[in-house]
Amino acid sequence: MSENLRDYRRGLALHALAHGAEPMTASELAEAMGSMSMAEGHPATCWRGIDGPSTLGLLRALENAGLVEQTGETKRDSRSGRAPPTWRYAPGGAPAKQVPLPHPPADLAAQSLQAQAPDDHARYGDLTRPQLYALLEVGDMALLEVARMAQESIQGLNRVADFAGRVRHKLVAAGLEDRLP
Repeated sequence: MSENLRDYRRGLALHALAHGAEPMTASELAEAMGSMSMAEGHPATCWRGIDGPSTLGLLRALENAGLVEQTGETKRDSRSGRAPPTWRYAPGGAPAKQVPLPHPPADLAAQSLQAQAPDDHARYGDLTRPQLYALLEVGDMALLEVARMAQESIQGLNRVADFAGRVRHKLVAAGLEDRLP
C-alpha cells in the first residue's frame, strides 16, 4: 500500500471516529470508512481492501500516536462470538469538529480516471449520452408494447373460453351432452 493511501485511510478513520455518535469496533469503523469513501465518489482503490483486520492495525498505529484510544468497553459480535474492543477519537487531539474528510490521493484519482475512460468507451462505443438514452427508451417502449399485446392475447383467450363455456352449457341444456367431444 502506498504511503499516500495509508495517509488517506488514517484521515478517513480519524474523521469517522471524530464524527461518530459512539465508539466503534474495528469492523464497524471499516464499514463506516468504506461507506464514506464511496458516498463521496472517491476512487475504488481508496475503499477497496478496507476490512476489520487492516483497520485494527490502523487503529493501533493511531493509538500509539495518541490520536485514538480504546474505551475499555466491548460490543458482542454475534457472528464470531467474541467481544472486540471499541475505539474513540482521543480527546487530546484536535477538536472533533476540525477533523475534515480527507481528499483521495491525487495519484489514485488520476489512475482511476485513466482506468475508467477505456472501460466506458468499450462499453458504449462511440454513442453519445442522448443516443444511449434514446436506445434505452426505445427498448422500454418495445417491452411495454409486448406486455400490452400479451395482456390483450390473454383477454382474448378468456373471451373464447367464456364463449365456449356458454355454448357447451347451451348444448348440455338441450340434451346434447352425449354428443359433445
